[in-house]
Amino acid sequence: MSLPPSEIPLGAIRFNSDSQKLEYWIGSAWMQIKTFLPNLEGGQGRGFVFQGIEPSIVNSVSFVDITSDGGGSDFGDATSGRRAPAGAGSGTRVLSAGGCTPSVQDNIDFFTVASTGNGTDFGNMSTGNRSAMGGMGNQTRALFCGGYTPSVSDTIDAVEIASTGTSFDFGNLSVGRWDPSAFSSPTRGVIANGTAVAAGNSVSNVIDFVTISTSGNAQDFGDATGIKQAAPGCSNSITGCWGGGYTPSTVGNIDTITIATRGDATDFGDLSTNRSVGAAFSSSTRGIWAAGYAGGNSNILDYVRFATKGNAVDYGDLNRSTHRTTGASNSHGGLG
Repeated sequence: MSLPPSEIPLGAIRFNSDSQKLEYWIGSAWMQIKTFLPNLEGGQGRGFVFQGIEPSIVNSVSFVDITSDGGGSDFGDATSGRRAPAGAGSGTRVLSAGGCTPSVQDNIDFFTVASTGNGTDFGNMSTGNRSAMGGMGNQTRALFCGGYTPSVSDTIDAVEIASTGTSFDFGNLSVGRWDPSAFSSPTRGVIANGTAVAAGNSVSNVIDFVTISTSGNAQDFGDATGIKQAAPGCSNSITGCWGGGYTPSTVGNIDTITIATRGDATDFGDLSTNRSVGAAFSSSTRGIWAAGYAGGNSNILDYVRFATKGNAVDYGDLNRSTHRTTGASNSHGGLG
């Protein structure tokens, strides 16, 4: 029960559950204590949006604070401007791999999450130049799946995130494809949809999975709700979602699966605006979609809560309008 103002001791401290902040009593009003507390609903973490087309290819890297609704800010620059790279990350580092300059590249950059600044060379992909891959992983290992070489690839590359150097061959997808969706739990990586070479470059509804700790070929998980490509994916440790994309028309639907259980995807809801070739990243509670192509470059940020199916809602605006980008975070489902 709340005390009347006359009975509140001077200097009393309370936690305001609406603002997610500590406050202290000055005798006539509650004042916010200027210190950091995580937003308990949003979860902790930083989300990243790497490079893209604006309309020329750029090396810009943006970040979003997943702890509270709001816009994106400049983080620094990648070592080169690239379109269609793949993103992955641990709790301390995020990576951007491959992409086009417009020629297809094999270089990998890394960024230290805690400090804004420019990217540093990590190494190269051992299996060659690729763009439009799906990126995901866990605390120790990042995987880069499929892509375009300029032929369609079924290759999965892996790196140990804490080190630097050339990637190693992990295995192969069940069907080679570019622009797949990718996300993970701490043990399992999922690769969904994309444009498949086995079907004559037609868009695929295939969902594959791999065990991240064990090199090997991907196995069948189930089928997506429909065919599409370039639908950015994100997850917490239980639920994976991938939204938007094109079929070839641009769409806004969000597919979802329970990562630990094989089976077909179901409908989660819709993005606030139909768009494709953007970025996605997540915390333990929220999945966020950023930027993308919606008849032109977009700076839209919208989010869902993994615990409750429904349509995405506005999160704010990214600090730039871009597409053919990718995302990563230091709080995604692969980290537990």
